[in-house]
Amino acid sequence: MRILLIKLTSLGDIVHALPALSDALAAIPDLRVDWVIEESYAEMVSQHPAVENVIPVPYRTIRKQGLGGLPMAISQWRKLRRQLRGETYDCVIDAQGLLKSANLVFINKAPTFGFNFQSAREPLAAALYKNRIQVSKNQHAIERQRQLFAKALNYARNDNPARYSLEARKWKSEASEFLQQHELPSDYLMFLHGSAWTTKTWPESRWRQLAEEFNERTVDVLIPWGSNDEHDRAQRLSKNLAHVHVLPKLSIVEVGKIIANARAVAGVDSGLGHIAAAFDVPGLVLIGPTDPELIGHYGKLQRMIVSTFPLAPCYRRQCKEADNEKCCMAAINVDQVSRELHDMLANHDRNQLSTSGRNVK
Repeated sequence: MRILLIKLTSLGDIVHALPALSDALAAIPDLRVDWVIEESYAEMVSQHPAVENVIPVPYRTIRKQGLGGLPMAISQWRKLRRQLRGETYDCVIDAQGLLKSANLVFINKAPTFGFNFQSAREPLAAALYKNRIQVSKNQHAIERQRQLFAKALNYARNDNPARYSLEARKWKSEASEFLQQHELPSDYLMFLHGSAWTTKTWPESRWRQLAEEFNERTVDVLIPWGSNDEHDRAQRLSKNLAHVHVLPKLSIVEVGKIIANARAVAGVDSGLGHIAAAFDVPGLVLIGPTDPELIGHYGKLQRMIVSTFPLAPCYRRQCKEADNEKCCMAAINVDQVSRELHDMLANHDRNQLSTSGRNVK
């Protein structure tokens, strides 16, 4: 069976789709998937064994240009249409349920599948599918994806734990080589401080306090960044701290490899945190404006500290309060985060000793 999958963004949503592909491949061993996706995520999804071809599109570049990006959008549409119009697929699945993804289902003549009006994140998207599938919104996004694929491809959805099917050993090996080349520590904790939503960010003063504590304990911390603002923040968090290191500019996949090799990660609700879950890296996620039951990090080694702020979750990208210290994330204090992290690191170390064949007392 050969299918065309459309799911463009964002990183967390992309990771959420991987267990559904693992289910589908287990049920349909000859499954081959071509995936239309934002170009910055192409390398990551190509690692999944069900994915045969990745069709990258510069969606974020087009969006940043606003109306000026319209000619590029039209050009990309025509390019995709030429590339995929003559391909033979058994079906096209839009696993995103947004107008931006639903508008691409016509690039091939195969039967189209997607969420129905009650299930899609943007209900109008359902009007563009020939086959509309009912999937309850009152469950985690990963389970929604797994049900969508099972119904679209007509196999019995299993109740096994979610499997992301990424090659952890390969990613860790490549991370080790990178760290050695850049003279960075091989045993480390990571702070994932960045997010596209300002409401998801934890106050910088608290990150700094946490960094100072682990520096004093001589625990090495690596800090990635994606934007200029995040780079500036990372520099401030690491200033004069010998054991806190700012990573160089990296692609999402390169950061993912560093995450896969970490002892543990602590961060806000972000796509990078979902990568930690995919590799069973112990992860602590700080959650304020979103609902962890619906989109929280999904894995056996994931822990969450959820804001007790009265209005959370608000699902706002921008906070009404100008002062970050008055937003919902400020209800999470440093002591909470520190205790959880130290417990996670202790558990990690005990597990490492156990798997190495040594007795643990």
